[in-house]
Amino acid sequence: VLCEVGPCGAASEFLCVMPDGHYYPCDTFNRLDEFRIGEVGAGLRDLDDRDTVRSRLKERFPLNMDACGDCPLVDFCGAGCPRDALGRTGDIMAPDRFFCEVNKAVLPHIMLKSAGLPNSPLLAYYRHHFPYLADGEPSVRSEQS
Repeated sequence: VLCEVGPCGAASEFLCVMPDGHYYPCDTFNRLDEFRIGEVGAGLRDLDDRDTVRSRLKERFPLNMDACGDCPLVDFCGAGCPRDALGRTGDIMAPDRFFCEVNKAVLPHIMLKSAGLPNSPLLAYYRHHFPYLADGEPSVRSEQS
């Protein structure tokens, strides 16, 4: 799923073209005038940055977010959808906290199952960063210990 891996591809990897001819970074931003970045007829090369919406979205990456700096999942997470973050926090540059909590609960299970062998580096990574791993099985928690 392209939208759930970082960085978000809105306005750089894909665009949304609405029936009225306006371009938006992706379909989740449609009809939000402050995120309109162009229109049919103006050409794709002349997309308007609209107060750097496009450049801000291109720089939206977990390693650039203070809230993500200490998270052990920073290398596996895309910080969620910027439109969802906007709705929940008012800031497209903030991580989507709901997405973070889901990842913290689910990714250790997925990665542990993917690790396979008991001595795999991935399993060692999760045992180190998620001290609540018990007998090789992560318990579901919304907060790190």
